[in-house]
Amino acid sequence: GLLARFDKLGRINDINSAVDTFAEAQKIVPSTDAEQAACLTDLGVALARRYDRLGRIADINEAVEKHSEAVKYTPRDSNYLPSRLDNLGSALLSRYLKTGDPKDLEDAIERTGRAVDFTPSDSLSRPEFQNHAGTALLCRYRRFNRAEDLTLAIERLKEAVELVPQGSPHRAAFLGDLGGALHDRFAWLNNEPDINAAIECRRESMALSPEGSPQRAQSVSSLADSLHTRFHAFGQIIDINSAIETFEEALELYDPLDANRPGIIDNLSNALLARFDATGELEDVESVIEKMRDVVDDTPIESIDRPRYLNTLARALLRLHGLLGDVQVLDDAIRRLQEALDFTSDDNAERPRRLAELGNVLLLRFNSLLGDIYHIAGAIDALLEATTLVASGSLSQAQYLHDLGRCYLGRFDKLGEVRDVNCAIQSLTDSIANELVADGTRAVVLNDLGNALLRRSEWLGDIDDLNVAIDQLTQALDLTALDSALRPQYLSDLGSSLLCRVRRTGQKADIDRTIHYLSQAVGFIPADNTDRPVWLCNLGTALLRRWEMADDIHDLNASIERLEVGLDRIRIDDSLRPGFCSALGNALMARYRRLNGLRDINHAIRRHKEAVDLAHIENPRRSAFLNNLAESLLNRYQYQGEVHDFRHCVEAYRLSAISPYGKPHHRLNAAIQWATFMHDANLLQVASTAYDLAFDLLPQVVFMGSSAKNQISPLVPKIHSLGRDAAACMLARAASEPELAQKHASRAVELLEEGQTIAWSHAFRLRQEIDHLRAVDPQLGEDCDHSGNVLAQSCFRDPHDQFPELDGLHYRRALEDWEDLVRTIRYIPGLANFLLPLKFETLRHAADRGPVITINASKYRVDAVIIPPAGEVILLPIPEVSMSDITDFATKLQQISVYGDLRHSYTWIEESASAEEIMQEVLTKTWRLFGKPILDKMEQARLYDKDSSSPTRVWWNLTGPLASLPIHAASPPPSEPNPGMMESVISSYTSSLTGLVGASGSKSVPRKMLVVGAPETIGEGEQTVVAGNELEPIQKLTAEEIRTIKAEDARLLDVSRALSEYTWVHFACSAVQDPSDPLKSGLILADGLLPLSRMAQPPLAQAQFAYLSSCQSATGSTQHPNEAFPLASAMQFIGFRGVIGTLWSVGDDHALKVSDKVYGDLCEATDEADASKAAFALHKAILHLRDEIKAPLTDWVPFVHFG
Repeated sequence: GLLARFDKLGRINDINSAVDTFAEAQKIVPSTDAEQAACLTDLGVALARRYDRLGRIADINEAVEKHSEAVKYTPRDSNYLPSRLDNLGSALLSRYLKTGDPKDLEDAIERTGRAVDFTPSDSLSRPEFQNHAGTALLCRYRRFNRAEDLTLAIERLKEAVELVPQGSPHRAAFLGDLGGALHDRFAWLNNEPDINAAIECRRESMALSPEGSPQRAQSVSSLADSLHTRFHAFGQIIDINSAIETFEEALELYDPLDANRPGIIDNLSNALLARFDATGELEDVESVIEKMRDVVDDTPIESIDRPRYLNTLARALLRLHGLLGDVQVLDDAIRRLQEALDFTSDDNAERPRRLAELGNVLLLRFNSLLGDIYHIAGAIDALLEATTLVASGSLSQAQYLHDLGRCYLGRFDKLGEVRDVNCAIQSLTDSIANELVADGTRAVVLNDLGNALLRRSEWLGDIDDLNVAIDQLTQALDLTALDSALRPQYLSDLGSSLLCRVRRTGQKADIDRTIHYLSQAVGFIPADNTDRPVWLCNLGTALLRRWEMADDIHDLNASIERLEVGLDRIRIDDSLRPGFCSALGNALMARYRRLNGLRDINHAIRRHKEAVDLAHIENPRRSAFLNNLAESLLNRYQYQGEVHDFRHCVEAYRLSAISPYGKPHHRLNAAIQWATFMHDANLLQVASTAYDLAFDLLPQVVFMGSSAKNQISPLVPKIHSLGRDAAACMLARAASEPELAQKHASRAVELLEEGQTIAWSHAFRLRQEIDHLRAVDPQLGEDCDHSGNVLAQSCFRDPHDQFPELDGLHYRRALEDWEDLVRTIRYIPGLANFLLPLKFETLRHAADRGPVITINASKYRVDAVIIPPAGEVILLPIPEVSMSDITDFATKLQQISVYGDLRHSYTWIEESASAEEIMQEVLTKTWRLFGKPILDKMEQARLYDKDSSSPTRVWWNLTGPLASLPIHAASPPPSEPNPGMMESVISSYTSSLTGLVGASGSKSVPRKMLVVGAPETIGEGEQTVVAGNELEPIQKLTAEEIRTIKAEDARLLDVSRALSEYTWVHFACSAVQDPSDPLKSGLILADGLLPLSRMAQPPLAQAQFAYLSSCQSATGSTQHPNEAFPLASAMQFIGFRGVIGTLWSVGDDHALKVSDKVYGDLCEATDEADASKAAFALHKAILHLRDEIKAPLTDWVPFVHFG
């Protein structure tokens, strides 16, 4: 009676009295098994009812104990056994739901299953037993995620509903349980009919539940839960409003002390959070926080529900943080999530989800202003564990992999570790491979994957990554609905990636697509969205790039407009702002140059100054910003003449040059400009400081420039004149500071040497040094090559790209790695001077065999610098030479060179009197301005004796536009009988002292000769062998070995292999010079060009002498008269001690006579010809051609010796 009254009225006194009565009865009944079993059963049921109401763990523990004893005292064939097994199973399940002990769950499934098995199909008890068995299986599914448990649970629960009579009081509960199982299957398979059926079951359950009964409260709560779930899946606001109203109704049905009440509050809170996410009403989230703080505080620590309540509170705190940005609120959320996880066992089905939630919140904390590395490490650890705890290939695993990829990418952005971006790409790729991922989610993952690939492309410079990134971002956009809130972000990301490719490749189609997508992104995003200003600036930058490519003033105006509007709304502390300020300044400067508007240049200077002021001192882009500011100030100074603009311009260049964090090519440009301004002002000491800084940066820029030729090309003209101008500065100081003249002169030689060779021979020397390094330590050689390329890619990134922090991090990391590597290499014996320029103490050994005379031609002054075999350097200023004289020399020499080449190619061109006259004028002027003053100076220094019978041996090192000056043939006018240069000295040339230093220490080796005669195409495809007649006499020479490769046999593979085997090589073939990349200059063979770079592979260890009977072999570039790199000189750098060539083409007859005489003299009266005598032999051959054959000047002057 008491138990029945409790079931009807719910009075606590009734259930307490019932428990006491049954306990007393159990003590006084006879001790037979049947009677004890009955009393134990009644007591167990009463205890279980009281537990259901009050939630006291002692009640359910005692109920399990009493039901276990009842089963023990019940015979196997008893009709009571099924019901008592069911009672025990139900009690075990209740205790499991309280404690989470998996043993209780397994025992509950086993007992309830046996109860069904022992019950006939027509028994009135079977529906209830099936329901309990199905509920136990459902619990195990929820714990361990086993699909077979859910399938079997639904089968049992459906049977229970089908078997129970319509009027049964149990029908409402059974429908509720079936609704719960269908709800779970919807969560697993996302099948809409399941959630609709679940709602219908729960509605019917609620309708059948009597007012005021515990079942009604449960039914109402369950219905609200399913409505919430349907809202989450399909977004109908009516569902979430109904869910909240239903939860509130359920809450009113529970007594304040009811154990189920906290769970209902938790469900209501989750529904309120869902509505907040949809509507943004702060009242909803504040209500949740208030409710859940009370629930958490009132829930015992050992409660299995406490982690769930903590998670709900944490989610509410996260929403509040999103609104207020309060880091303390975020930290509170993290503490709650961590506590929830700490009380969630490894085998709990909720653990993966809670791990993922904690990981995502730690990622958010890491990305906040005060985020630390341990936050992202914790996020990655949590998500890694989550991915291992769920079924492989499940939708949950795909989601956790996505979250994990985002975490790896976040850490990469902070630390720049390549392994992190690789892990991010792998995780996102694995996530997207899951076929269960819906299109909406797939688009999100694809977009994140595209951005990760874009980051790796920017870091490593891999264009393939960039192309794949664009493909992924395009797919993400294609999967996104036109009205999706995410579409503007995807449009912006795709546009930005295309802009990156434009910066790499310059494709016009890409820039048009970039502007199309960025314009759409800006058009779709609300005006008050915080991302819109950045997107406007990206669009402005893209329009500026298209203007640079297509020169449409409309693009330039639109660029300025977008950048101005965007910058007005970007925060001062935004890391992107300095780059956008600089871009706007550049756009305004471009319009100023087009329209000459003073307002534009003033505005440009303000923006460039803002970019400099906002950029941190360690920002590697700051040098570029300073350079832009300096250029703008210089333009305004040139327009208005205000001296303060010029001063500020120079100061900006100075600050850029001395910045230790700036990128080398930006700093080099600034150092050159700073040096130039100081030199122009005759502030020589400051100028020399700036020049020294430029030369400190120069090797790194040239090394990196080999990987980034397009980016370094604007600097090339300045680099070409840098050495000459720096040397002129030191020579001017030597003249004004006599007591330091030798110090300054020595430094001038060093600067000139490095400047002369930097554009190509220095690059070749770098390759030689790295090859040497590989021979000593192969791994270090590979590391050096790789590190240099990485640094180059980092240096030449666009200063306005969208990853400024990543760019700065990448550059600092690459620079540190490079400097550490170079320091390591310099500790290796023999490599102490790795990548360092040679000092004067070494360079002066170039003059061991005779004076080396350098003529430095700079816009500031012209000097001859004579390095004797011993003693002090001799300086000879040549003030009589003006830049107009130098330009005149270059023009006339170019005319003669073109004439010589034409006469060689076309036999119908006759001897030109004008060419002879020009040649004589050049030789006479050269004698007057250079030859005689230098010989007089040498005679004073006793380096030359004009009365000596044997001419003095000298080496000429001519610079800049004088590089092809035939000073060896300089002479007085024909009307004067005085001796000229040919009668006074025996001349050799060199383009650098370095080649002579190496040659002076070489040892003589046996002569083994290779003769190469390649066909040349003339006219309309007709081929002939160049100077074919000269091959036969050469073959008659005495030699240890002579090999001839000619005509169609002169192929690249055979010739390049043979070069390393022979000491002397004679080339009778055409030559080609590449001024943009001299290492690509070379000789034309039967099947193509043999470049210098290939000639030197493998190194020519035995090379002694080369004779280049070919076109363009000794002349410099006519395209770049400020710098000449003769092919003949280049042969020195790849290993030949001496080289004979011609300044322009010479007729076959005279060429043959010269080669005959040269080889005849070299081989006369000795068993082994000495290549060091080549200059003497050529000197005699030229005199023979001039004096005995009476050849015209244009046929004997071009023969020269290098080395």
